[in-house]
Amino acid sequence: MTRKWTRGVLGAALCVAFSSAAGAQTCPLTQPMVVASGLNSPFRLVVDDQFVYYLGYPPKSPGVYRVDKDGGTPQLIVDGGADTNDSEMELAVDATSIYVMYPFFDQGSSGLGGGAILVYDKAGTLLRGVGSTPSIPGDCHQPSLTDFAVAPDGDIYWIQKDEPGIFGGPCEELAQSGIGRDPAGAASATLLLRTFGHASHIRADATHIFWDDAQRIERMQAGGGAVQELAVHVQPVVSLAIDPNYIYWSYYNDSTTQGTYQIVGVGQQVQVVPVGLFDLQTDGSYVYGNNPRTGTGAPFNVYRMKPNGHGLVNLAKGGGNGLAVDDTFVYYYNANRTAIMKWCKI
Repeated sequence: MTRKWTRGVLGAALCVAFSSAAGAQTCPLTQPMVVASGLNSPFRLVVDDQFVYYLGYPPKSPGVYRVDKDGGTPQLIVDGGADTNDSEMELAVDATSIYVMYPFFDQGSSGLGGGAILVYDKAGTLLRGVGSTPSIPGDCHQPSLTDFAVAPDGDIYWIQKDEPGIFGGPCEELAQSGIGRDPAGAASATLLLRTFGHASHIRADATHIFWDDAQRIERMQAGGGAVQELAVHVQPVVSLAIDPNYIYWSYYNDSTTQGTYQIVGVGQQVQVVPVGLFDLQTDGSYVYGNNPRTGTGAPFNVYRMKPNGHGLVNLAKGGGNGLAVDDTFVYYYNANRTAIMKWCKI
């Protein structure tokens, strides 16, 4: 019997007993499988019950694509067109919708300025758009978006950064960060928090939102409230992941200065491995991530480990820039990011 920290009660860390993790489905593969090939520098990876979704790299093939998990020809679902002018977009899916974040979106017909998150149905039909909001009413900054998360109830949360104005102009003051929310179906974006730090890596579950703010991992109750500091760090965070039991964050400066941490309670954290994992994913039983390789060959290793860091396994060599898991498989890019691969999680 093992004991884990439950995050469900704000301001307290509860230890609850749980049985061994449920086993994953039996994997039918004997070697990594190519899901899609002939890709042109894609990035990001997310999955639903049937498809793998990814972003095409602008200006070569901008847009949102999907391909059947069992393999096939990728299908363009959302045409990026002239709106995808950079490679800083983010992507998420749930059971009914596709969410695409444009950091510097500006399309007159939509009425949205600054950054925006566009919500599509699974056929690629635009349902609505959520625009960034000024940190101060009447502020002349143009906020851009840096990350977003979709909660289980469909609420959208995002991090925005006010772009500083021209030196000597009315918006000369330093940029600030903020966290915004758009309740599912409400189309009423509000700013929950202004921060003078550098907020990044936002995540959401049914009860809280989590983010990194310069040198602190923090959380807030879903919908707003007091900010609670969970952990302090001195290294820049490169990835953040949550599950019902723990919070994980990682840093990577170089091959000798890196690590992945587990937050086990308020103000309590432990380095579980001296390996900095990018694109962190967790299913509650295992933690997955990409780690830069040294030397020739593929630029990343795809790792799996237990929540406490034990049993670190190199599952595959890949190209980084995205990772996704479902009940049975881990999905990743091949070494030169021309193909999506899938391999057994366990």
